[in-house]
Order: sequence, then C-alpha cells, then structure tokens
Amino acid sequence: MDRFAVTAILLGLLVGCGTRSESDPVRILEAANTATQNVSSVLYQAELSLTGNSPSVPRDLHGTVTAERAATNGPGSASPGSSEAGPRQRIDARFTSLRSGSEVHMLVASDGRIATVIDYSGERFRRGEPSVMGQWMWRVQALYVPEFVASEPFREELKGRSLSYEGVEKVGDVECDVVRVEYDLKDARPTRWYFGRKDSLPRRVDRILADGEVYSVAITRLEPDPAIDEETFRPSPPEGFEDRTPSKQR
Repeated sequence: MDRFAVTAILLGLLVGCGTRSESDPVRILEAANTATQNVSSVLYQAELSLTGNSPSVPRDLHGTVTAERAATNGPGSASPGSSEAGPRQRIDARFTSLRSGSEVHMLVASDGRIATVIDYSGERFRRGEPSVMGQWMWRVQALYVPEFVASEPFREELKGRSLSYEGVEKVGDVECDVVRVEYDLKDARPTRWYFGRKDSLPRRVDRILADGEVYSVAITRLEPDPAIDEETFRPSPPEGFEDRTPSKQR
C-alpha cells in the first residue's frame, strides 16, 4: 500500500471520528451544561405549543421571560431561617382564556421570597409567598425553563438511561443539535432538547407526555446576563389596579 492510500485512510478515519464527536449526545449535553452554568441570568421570548387538546393548558401562550439564578448566603431567603434565596423570575405573558376565549395579559414575578401577580386584563394584582401564589402563577409557568437557573442544569440528562442524537433543526434562525433523553428516574417522561450549535444554550424543549402529546417551548431572542434591577422581580402595582393581597401580607 503506497503512502497516498495510507494518507487517504487516515484522513477518512479522522473525518469519521470528527463526525461522531459532533453528534455525540453526551458531548452535546456536557457542553450545554457548562454553557448554561456560565450564565447567571437570561432574558428570552418563549412560545408554548401542544399537540392535542389538554383542558388545563392555556392556548396561544407566549411571552417574555427573565430569570436569575438563586443567590446563596445572601438576603431574600426562600424560607425562614434559610440562607439560600429562591430563583428569581419574571414572566410577562399573553394567552387565550379557555373559559371566555378572550386574550389574557398577565405578569407573574418572584424575587425569591415574595411573588407578585398582575392581571392586566382584570386590573388586579396580588402579592404573597411563591408557594401560596402558585394557583395564579401556574397558567404562565410553562414558559419558564428552570434549567437556565439550575446549579447543574443537565445533570439528570447526562445520567439518562438512553441518549440519542436526532440531527440538526432550526429554532427561529438558530441551528440546533437535537438530543432525545430517556431518563433514569421513576415516572420521568422522555424529553427532546434543542441546543444552539454555536453557544450550546437551550433553544427549545419538547416534553413528551404519557398519552403521546408533546408539550413544546420554543425560545427565541435569547439574551444572556441582561440588565436587571429590583423592579424586574418585584414590580410595582399599576396605578388604579385592585389590590387582592391578603391584609396580613401587605
């Protein structure tokens, strides 16, 4: 075998190895885990889509999400006596009411200690502990992707029972590597993640439900580490809105 043939074989092997590496779901998840850990806060546009007709999920849900990783050993603890603050989030969303068919505009926010819900459509607002405010927040919470503010965003994915690479797809104008995860957790449903090929940050997540429906959140206009102030996560009530906050929490 002459040296040209040997060189051709070696080049073929190198190209083959490179291709396998680029499509290795473990490598993609490790890169995503590191990239997401390096972001302390995010601002993004999100849109929910759902196959099927679940009666509990608002239709046409879309909005702007701001989220910041919880601070440790600082003020604003999530529970009395705790030194760890809860994650801070703000979701300014619109959706179609399942009951009336009209558009609803709602803002929910939490500074890690106190949650605020502003119903622009009904001109009402309310404050309280995040655990208590969940009954109002759940309607738009689907747009929130908690992995952005987790300390180890894709730990469970990397421990998954089965990982598979499903190719390249675009989310908006961003090319993404698509990885399907079968979790090694009881009752955990499969998930399909879309990571930007250039920055390894999440751009879409498909959560596959037990009945086969797919619950999908697409992320666009992603801005890592945006400008944030105290008003972001604890917004002031609009003038003239009805205050529904229980008197003991005011």
